[in-house]
Amino acid sequence: MNNANERLVIGLIIEDIFTDFAKETIQSAMNSIPQNKDIRLVVLSGRHDDTTDPDCNEHRYKTIYNTIYDIGRFYRFDGLIIALGNTEMSLRNLSDMDSWIKSANIPAVYVAAPKDRAPSVNYDNEMGIREAIDFLVHVNGYTNICMLGGRDDNADAMERRDAFIRSLEENHIHFNESLYEPSDMSVCSQDAARHLLFRNPDVQAIFCVNDAVAEGLYDVMKSRGLTPGRDVLVFGFDNTRAAGELSPTLASIGSSGGKLGQIAVDMLLDIIAGKEVESVVVPTRLYGKESLNYEIFEFTTIEMMRGNEQFINRMFDECFYRYHKEDINREDVNLKRLFYEIISRMLRASKMRYISIEDFTEVQKMVEIFFRNGAMEYTDATKFINSIGRLQGSLNSANKSPAANVMLNRLFLRMREMAIRAISIQSIREHRLMDNGREQMLEFLIEMSDHRVRDEKAQSLAVTKFDHLGYKNASLFLFDTPVICDDIDRIELPDTINLRCITRNGELYILPEERQICPMSRIFDRDELNFPGRGTLIYPIFYSIYLYGFMVNELIAQDMDRGEYITGQLAKVFYCTSNEAPR
Repeated sequence: MNNANERLVIGLIIEDIFTDFAKETIQSAMNSIPQNKDIRLVVLSGRHDDTTDPDCNEHRYKTIYNTIYDIGRFYRFDGLIIALGNTEMSLRNLSDMDSWIKSANIPAVYVAAPKDRAPSVNYDNEMGIREAIDFLVHVNGYTNICMLGGRDDNADAMERRDAFIRSLEENHIHFNESLYEPSDMSVCSQDAARHLLFRNPDVQAIFCVNDAVAEGLYDVMKSRGLTPGRDVLVFGFDNTRAAGELSPTLASIGSSGGKLGQIAVDMLLDIIAGKEVESVVVPTRLYGKESLNYEIFEFTTIEMMRGNEQFINRMFDECFYRYHKEDINREDVNLKRLFYEIISRMLRASKMRYISIEDFTEVQKMVEIFFRNGAMEYTDATKFINSIGRLQGSLNSANKSPAANVMLNRLFLRMREMAIRAISIQSIREHRLMDNGREQMLEFLIEMSDHRVRDEKAQSLAVTKFDHLGYKNASLFLFDTPVICDDIDRIELPDTINLRCITRNGELYILPEERQICPMSRIFDRDELNFPGRGTLIYPIFYSIYLYGFMVNELIAQDMDRGEYITGQLAKVFYCTSNEAPR
């Protein structure tokens, strides 16, 4: 244990925190931490680097950024979750880490890792792909199916390609290379999508190796007047939040047996407790949306009218698919149980062909509580409206009582209104956060633009304005002198660093000099960093070849996209006001 109070500190080592895969792995790991245990999750997120050219600026940038992984050599985590992926460059980072993980005897679980890394948790890449291809062939009668794939150095991408080819051939469709186009697996996959569509003008369906690649395909299809789901069926992999935010919403293959981050935490806690664990392969399935209308959840009128708990829970799991196995705080509303109460009462009223004013009012209140407590965070608007529409249509067909139908239809209308309001409020909140963040950053840059204030005085001024960066709970660690990273193959971090200031609930606290010094081996143990949440996120602060320190802040979902930009701006201020900068 790291602390006297027996807190467990778990490190999550991952790449590219701005990707949906990284965000959802982190979030599912956070959600699975037991409420009754003092456990903190520390995220070390570097950058995936696919080149070794020392003269490439991008390679130099990512190499310096990835010094964040070196903190693991100083700090003794109680356990590690390593989600660096299957690419060649990631494996190089993985090999470097293996030595200090083994020498320190740190329990570790690997996520989306090579199969020889144990214990690990990986997707079953075959199941969902086979399900999708079988549906396209046997239900739609499609034979012209293509794949927008990934990189040759990514094992998951190659497994998905192989599964795609096997699924075609098992359905007596001959595969040839013209049906496949590799991509860099990012949203910048437009060129690959153009090549694939050019070679296959009559394509009927396209499988994208992940949801990010589908975004690039959507852009190209839009420019050609093609609509996913109408002109060409499209489905991705990972079933990330982005799949539900695309327009039209993207059908995607995802987990049907728990989330990778959640399972990894459970496995790691078992290892720490001295239990034996085995690697886990998570089953997958196709989640239908507008780009490919596929519903695994079907029901008969008799089954619906019985309204047993298993039936209603199946309905909830299909509609609110991101809620699957979320960790429920005792203080939180259990949305799945509340949904059961709402639907079971509506089904009972339909069966009895009567609902009293008292029951109607009570169900309406439950509907409002359901949506006020974040139900729409676990689905997308189209998915919810379609699912509720199917249920409403079935109830109206089964129940011939006009009075009961009127009241039940009012409840369905209220559900739609609350769903739309919840989405609008969330959108407004996100825009306000973005606007406030921009304004605060502008104020900070204006304050730091005084060319007469340089070097240590400039750093001290930045410390006094640290709260202008917009973080509610964060801390600023700076080295005595910047680490010079001119030789990127030999970057060595000092043994100590200085905790200059923190923000707590938005309030700035500047530490006196005698309390600033901190061994790197205790960087996550400072009492000042006892933030309200259970997660911590760290970013490097560097510009050019100068690494100034690190920012450690509370792990909050909306901060994941902006942290690299903010620390980059802070480092640029340090550089421009330093004696090293050109006058």
